[in-house]
Amino acid sequence: MKCLCINDSNKPPEIPDDKWVEVGTEYNIIYVTFLQPQNVMAFQLLEIDLDGLPYEYFSYDRFIYKSDSYNELVDLIEFSANAINYIESLKGNVFDVCDMNENIVRENVDLEKAETLIEMLNDLGDNPPYYIKRKQLR
Repeated sequence: MKCLCINDSNKPPEIPDDKWVEVGTEYNIIYVTFLQPQNVMAFQLLEIDLDGLPYEYFSYDRFIYKSDSYNELVDLIEFSANAINYIESLKGNVFDVCDMNENIVRENVDLEKAETLIEMLNDLGDNPPYYIKRKQLR
């Protein structure tokens, strides 16, 4: 789901500039979660990989999206929530996301990130199909 960054202020010092959002830039939301204990909605973006950093998500209030995208956001929230049980059963595994030519698009991700990324990439339609390749046990 596409969104537009409207707030890039207060970047934590631990996050490099190239891993931070920029006002006026369009991003694709690939995962939605609710951060606890605040119960604040937060997004994972296709374009920015925060793996290995102290933060995993961007707060929802940094973005806007078209009102006709509301149903798409609800579907993404449901997809993210429904994936949790399946993901829990495969915890500890590491995966690569590859295209059909075995080119790695994203490596060493857990399953929830890999599945969400593949769904988003395949939905774009102008690329070859993508798949998850189990890499190793953590």
